[in-house]
This record gives sequence, C-alpha cells and structure tokens, in this order.
Amino acid sequence: MKKITLFVVTAIAITLAAAGVTNAASLTPAVTATGTVVSTCASAVGGNITFSIDPSLAGPITPQTADAGNAAPTVRCTNGQVHAVSCTSSGILTVGDDGVTDPINYSITGCPATITGQGFGTATAIDFGLSLAAVDYQNAQVGAHADIITVTITY
Repeated sequence: MKKITLFVVTAIAITLAAAGVTNAASLTPAVTATGTVVSTCASAVGGNITFSIDPSLAGPITPQTADAGNAAPTVRCTNGQVHAVSCTSSGILTVGDDGVTDPINYSITGCPATITGQGFGTATAIDFGLSLAAVDYQNAQVGAHADIITVTITY
C-alpha cells in the first residue's frame, strides 16, 4: 500500500509542474496617457504711469508705461496662446481721483488688442500710453490728478 500512495503523490506533482509550463501566457494592455494644457491666465500685477504736467507747455503730453520710472501691468498666460486685451478708464484725471475735482481729459493710446502668453515662468507686459492735449491741462490747479485704468485680459 505504501507504493501506491507514493506513486499517486508523485503523479500529482508531475502533472502540476507540466501544467504550469505548458499554460504560461501574459497580456500587455497599453495605457494612453493624455494631459491637455488649458488656456488660462493668472498672476496679474498692476502698473503705473507717473508724469509731470507743466501747464506752460504748448503741446500734448504722452507718457508711456515703458517710460523710466513707470511700469506696465503684467500677466502670466499659457505659452503661445493669444488672449484679447482691452484698456478702459473714465478718461478724466481728477484731483484726489474723485472723478469731479479739476478734471483733465486724456485718452489711452497704444493698448494692444491681444497678447501672446509666454508661459507661467515669464510675465507678459501690457504696454500702453496716455495722451493729454494742452487745452485740457493749461488751466489745471496744482496737485496730483489721478484716474484708474482697467486692463482686461480675456482667456
């Protein structure tokens, strides 16, 4: 009886070993990874245009954000993406920025219609200027005249 038991155990072991070798297989499904870069802007920083108004001058005053001491507003946008830009204001510099006291009319010049993003590692400057006609500032009173210019980037 011992021989039969030994034979059966040996036969089962050989059968299992043979089954593992003859039925070995593998599957290799592929996974596609797709990341989509979105068109976006962030990190907007305001600028300033500071200039002197000499009422004795006879010509227009045309300060720019690119002039020494001034700074253009900046924004960081998706690299290579074109974004619409608009620059708006009341068009009136007033004492104390109240919109009423001693108004000096001006216009915004050179505001770009679009900018192209340079990525989030590089800020894109939005340069523009102002134009003040002599007739609008010749009778202005002494003091700081101010207005807020809103730069809108659409993305």
